[in-house]
Amino acid sequence: MTRWGKWIAITPLVFMMTVAASAHAGKPKPKIVWSENNSSLVLFGDMRFRHETDSEEHDGKAERNRDRDRLRLRLGLTYNLNEVVSVGARLATEADDDHSTNHNFGIIKGGAAESAFGLDKAFIKINLTPAWLWMGKNSNHTWDVTHLTWDPDLIPEGIAMGAEFGDVYKTNIFAGYYLLNETGYDDMDDTMLAYQATFEYARNYSIKVAVGGYALNDRAPTEGEDPFPVPGGTASYNHAMVELGGKDLPLSPVIGAQFVSSNVDIEKHIGDGGKDSDRQATVVYVKVKREPVTVMFSVWDVGYAGDTALGEFNADEFAKTGNFTGWILSVKGEVYEDFSIEAKYFQQEVKNDAINPPFAGDAQLGKGNKRTRTQLNFVVKF
Repeated sequence: MTRWGKWIAITPLVFMMTVAASAHAGKPKPKIVWSENNSSLVLFGDMRFRHETDSEEHDGKAERNRDRDRLRLRLGLTYNLNEVVSVGARLATEADDDHSTNHNFGIIKGGAAESAFGLDKAFIKINLTPAWLWMGKNSNHTWDVTHLTWDPDLIPEGIAMGAEFGDVYKTNIFAGYYLLNETGYDDMDDTMLAYQATFEYARNYSIKVAVGGYALNDRAPTEGEDPFPVPGGTASYNHAMVELGGKDLPLSPVIGAQFVSSNVDIEKHIGDGGKDSDRQATVVYVKVKREPVTVMFSVWDVGYAGDTALGEFNADEFAKTGNFTGWILSVKGEVYEDFSIEAKYFQQEVKNDAINPPFAGDAQLGKGNKRTRTQLNFVVKF
C-alpha cells in the first residue's frame, strides 16, 4: 500500500470511531486522590501515540520522505499545602530534549533506546488572589492559540508572576524572567523576558485581544565566544492577537489572527536578500465545532526572523522553521471523556528564496523547498 493509500484507509476509520463512540462518553475521572481541610494532592497525566509522515521536495535533489511513530507519556502531581502555597511537578518522556517530549520508536538506529524519562516541571506557586507567582520550571503563561510564538512542550526555567481580574470582562497580565542558557562561571547566561496582557469579554459571543512580547538577551561579548548562541542574538519580538467567537451560532465559529514583529538585525542575522517583511509573521485561523468534532484551519506567513528566536520556540507546529508560507488543517474528535483522536495536515514552502540565512539547519527550508506533514494523534488523559 502506498503512503497516501494508508492514510486514505485510516481516515474513514477514525471518523467512524469518533462519531460512534461519542454517544458513550463516560464521566471525568477523579483527579484528587487525597484531601484534608485546605490541603489536597492531585495526580494527572496523559499519553499520546502519534503516527507522522513527512515529505520534502528539494530543488535539484531527490525527494526526502519519512514515516515515524512517536510516543509521549507525562505523569504529574500538584500538592496544595493550603489556599496560598502549592507545588507542582511532572515527569515526561524525552525530558532532556529542549524541544520535544516525543519518544521515537525503534530499537537500533532511528529509535531512542537511551531516552530519558525525567523532570519536565517542578515549581512552587504562591496564590494571593488575584495575583500569583511561581518559581522553578513551569509552562509559559502566554496565550497563543496556534503556537506561533511558543511551543507548549517547551518548559522554561525561571520566575513568573501575574494577576487575573474579572468574570464577564476578564483581564490577565503576566511577566516571566527565564534562563535560556546556563553558560558557567563567567556570568554570561542568556536570558529572556516574556510578558503579555490579555483582555476578554465572554457571553453569548466573545472577543479576546492580547499584546505582549519577548526580549532576548544574548550576552556573548563577541561573535564566537558563546558556545550556545541565541539565534538572532539580542532582539525583541512583539506580538498582537485577536479572536472572535460566537458560541450560540451554528457550529460555534471562532476566527482569529496573530501578528509578530521583531527588531532582528537583517544584515547580520538574515543575510543578503533580506527584507523588512522577513522580520514579521502572521497567522489567520478559523475554528468550528459540532460535538464531538472540532475542525481548525490556519494560514501562516512567517519571515525568517519574524518568528520568536527564528523558529526555535514554536517547534510544535512547523518544526524550528522560519521563512515560509503554509497552512494547517486539523480535525479532532472527542471519542470518550478524556480520549480524543486528531488528524492534522501541514503544508509549507519557502517565502523568500533570495536569502541564505546563516542559521539554516537541517530543519530549515532551503531554496525552492516544499514540505508536507501528516499526523494522526491518539490522546488519553488521566
